Amino acid sequence: MKFAPIVPVINLPEYGTAFTGSGTYRFDAEGRLVDADGNVGVRLLPCDIPGANPAEWVWLVTVNIVGAGPRSFYLRLSVQQTEVDLADVDQVDPTRAHYVVVPGPRGEQGPMGERGLKGDPGEDGSDAAATPLGAAGAGPTIALRSDDTTTTDARTPLPHAATHGLGGSDPIDLSGLGLETVEGAQAKADAAEEAALAAAVTTAATDATAKADQAQTEAVAAAAADTTAKVAEHATATDPHGDRTWATGQFYPLAWGNNLDGYLSDLLNRVAAVEGGTAFLAALNVLGPARVINAALQVEGESGTVRHVLDGAGNRLGFYGAAPAERPTITGSHSDGTAIASLIAALATLGLVTDDTTA
Repeated sequence: MKFAPIVPVINLPEYGTAFTGSGTYRFDAEGRLVDADGNVGVRLLPCDIPGANPAEWVWLVTVNIVGAGPRSFYLRLSVQQTEVDLADVDQVDPTRAHYVVVPGPRGEQGPMGERGLKGDPGEDGSDAAATPLGAAGAGPTIALRSDDTTTTDARTPLPHAATHGLGGSDPIDLSGLGLETVEGAQAKADAAEEAALAAAVTTAATDATAKADQAQTEAVAAAAADTTAKVAEHATATDPHGDRTWATGQFYPLAWGNNLDGYLSDLLNRVAAVEGGTAFLAALNVLGPARVINAALQVEGESGTVRHVLDGAGNRLGFYGAAPAERPTITGSHSDGTAIASLIAALATLGLVTDDTTA
């Protein structure tokens, strides 16, 4: 239901504003008008606010109900009305009525009323002049003869049906006979057409919705069946993506067995042994300087016999199986040979010479 003033603007100088609004409202489940926020009732501007320009105007109310044609009526509100019930101001459109006027049965005759008072006696007519007689239509003072032919004439009417039709000089008023008028029949036909159209629209919408739901159900079922079939086909395929063939030429073949994990573990253990200094190396090839930090480097024979030792932590050396010793100091004299003896003893301690000299 839409409420709109019939004028474009209403100036309210006393309030320093101008009103140009209109509003559309709907009916809730209880048949009450509510706004967009669900608030019950409609607040409208009165049509007779003092000082308003224009001073006289009304609201145009347009009603749109599903299944019925739109209709409009005018509404005038006063500042004296604090609240108005829509049922009291809604106007029925008589030109599009959905009812037929049917006269009811004739009621029973009522009781006879009381006898009236007797009137005064009339004048004596004994002296009245005799009324002249004549034919029908001779004049207002001429009495009709009893044997005049007009009293026995059948008076068969002439054809005149056209005078009683639409546009004729004497149209029949059907409303007085309780019969349907042309306007009423047209209104009923319009109402029946609108109702049939609304019913057809509703039926078509219901049918379309049912067919759409059925199509959606069938489409979902077909898609689910197709997906299930494709998943099953994919799951049973030997190499659906071709990645197994490609991977066979790129990675450790499964046909070689499942020993790769053991190989990797052994490799990691050997690397840890090399880093921890516990690995046994059959040979060592170093292109640059080799560093042994804070540990001893032993050169052993095939049977594990220690041949040479470089003790970095103790800063000592040992060759040819000799225990590592610190840097020796040579003492003695060259003149008496004690220095030579001291040198031979130091070299022997490091294992560089075998002292087989005699005194």
